[in-house]
Amino acid sequence: RRAELRPEDLLCVDLGGDSIQDALGLDPGLWMPHRLAYQTRVDEVYSTGSPNNGQLAPIRATILAEPAHLMALMRLKANEPQLQLGADHPIPVLESMNESAVKNTLSQSRVVGIRNCGLLVAAPQLAEALNWIERTEHAAAIEIAIYRGK
Repeated sequence: RRAELRPEDLLCVDLGGDSIQDALGLDPGLWMPHRLAYQTRVDEVYSTGSPNNGQLAPIRATILAEPAHLMALMRLKANEPQLQLGADHPIPVLESMNESAVKNTLSQSRVVGIRNCGLLVAAPQLAEALNWIERTEHAAAIEIAIYRGK
């Protein structure tokens, strides 16, 4: 369970995907969405020269998860470019793990659904990223329950 992760369970890497702890590295394809999340948010914060001018905090944690209800909802609503789940902002949904589309979408949203892949969450802290996954999965379960009731 992600909520039970300990510091020794995490892999810390640089923006290239190379481990800063040991000789391990990440598969470039698996690392791509995380790299884009870190690069997009860091660029956004520091482009003005000051991280304290109302811009988002730098991203320090990214998670690519496959929440079951959200994955099902993306299939049920296959033609919709975003999901409105409760009071949260709409979650943009991409058709594939396209680098340009992921980067453009991450510049607008911390949470991105990617069909047949999962939910990409970018946050300043790991706890916040975990909370986004939990909230999104809970809201997707409610949406599916409503959908079944129609």
